[in-house]
Amino acid sequence: MNHVAELKSELKLRGLPVSGTKNDLIERLKTYQELNGGENIRNK
Repeated sequence: MNHVAELKSELKLRGLPVSGTKNDLIERLKTYQELNGGENIRNK
């Protein structure tokens, strides 16, 4: 998953904030995944 729009879409699906840099978004998704049993994030 590389595009900011895709990252924001994944964050929205999880009810997470969508503001910040690309790295912020990636870290937010990683943290969510770690805290929620390793739910898979779509890879593109």
